[in-house]
Amino acid sequence: MRNSVKQHHLACLVAGLVAALLASAVAVSADQRVRPVRIKTQVGAEEQVVAYGRSRILLVPHEGPGVRRIRLDGSLDRSFGEDGTALIASEDAVVAPDGKVLVATTSCPRCGRGPKSEARITRLLPNGKRDPSFGHGGSVDVPFGRRYNYAQAVALAADGDILLGGIRVNYQVNRGESSFTLAVARLRADGSLDRSFGGDGVSVLPGGAEIGVFDIAPTPSGGVVVDAGDTIGTFLWKLRRDGSTDRSFGRAGIVEAPGARDVDRVLDEEQFYVPGIAVLPSGRLLLAATGFGFRGNRVGAIRLLADGRPDRSYGNDGWTVLAAGRTQANGLALLGGGALAVATSFEGPKERSSFGLIAFGPRGHPDRRYGEGGRCRAGLDSGSYGAVDVAVVGGRPVVVGHGDADSRLLSCPALPRR
Repeated sequence: MRNSVKQHHLACLVAGLVAALLASAVAVSADQRVRPVRIKTQVGAEEQVVAYGRSRILLVPHEGPGVRRIRLDGSLDRSFGEDGTALIASEDAVVAPDGKVLVATTSCPRCGRGPKSEARITRLLPNGKRDPSFGHGGSVDVPFGRRYNYAQAVALAADGDILLGGIRVNYQVNRGESSFTLAVARLRADGSLDRSFGGDGVSVLPGGAEIGVFDIAPTPSGGVVVDAGDTIGTFLWKLRRDGSTDRSFGRAGIVEAPGARDVDRVLDEEQFYVPGIAVLPSGRLLLAATGFGFRGNRVGAIRLLADGRPDRSYGNDGWTVLAAGRTQANGLALLGGGALAVATSFEGPKERSSFGLIAFGPRGHPDRRYGEGGRCRAGLDSGSYGAVDVAVVGGRPVVVGHGDADSRLLSCPALPRR
């Protein structure tokens, strides 16, 4: 399901904003090319990048050998796990303040018929070994309530509680058809369910489409926002601290995006998708977005108020876009003071492509501390690379790029403010 994150289409949250969004695109006329370093292990196009301390990152694959820890010089940190790799199937991960790693996984990742599968959270020690003090052998299975359950996203609340989002699969046995419903669980730091959340530790969103969780983020009030959807649309679902739907958010707790047909009509075949969300201390939500169509791609950012309405003080009526040729957003990370870094793929001539980031300032304008005009791009003269994800490490954004022959890491230092 996580592989669909980079493929699903995001329609605009308010159709009336779209024309203003595209008309106000900010042109980027130049690049700052920063030389990336080669990563000593191959990185998949669908991995996540998670900051680990001030000088390392975690590579979290959705399929592959396991979670790896990488130094900023591109070398594998062989003190982690087995020679640099924690051998565990993973969907998402987050690092706790004490250096332990919480991994969203599934008891039987490839199950779908026959054996039962449960959403699972596994805790790793800072050395990459499983934490024997957590659950059973380092893992806790979370009962979402169906025969086949899958974890897809994990986050940490401010009080140390673990937030786990995923799906439960409902099969019609006679017809062999399935539909999915979303589930969010809240666990205490020791792995026990917080039964004040949703009544039994799990909150379920009624539904029946084949949807999935793309991202999950805690709110300052103790609740959680879930970014979810399918291949043609997305929506945000907001919960309170007790697991009940926050009905003051959007329409009865949900901000929905129109379907692909609506966007085709409004944008003349321009469409949007979102690779992730972030929640600011004020409760406002930041989203990265890509518009794509026949006329070229754009990378933009959206800011919503805590109640789900567009924050019209941000960019142009809640939206901002950097029209940087054919570009694509592939992950986001918060910078200081409400600024946003968006991992970006840049298409070049002769079917070549590069990667880097676009930085948006706190008011939605280009953050000119990074690169040229807010765009920091890898100075690669050959090959074809796409951005994988971005994380903030030691105060600076670090982007990982994936290529056919190798993978690269780009660190973008901030220039002093003028």
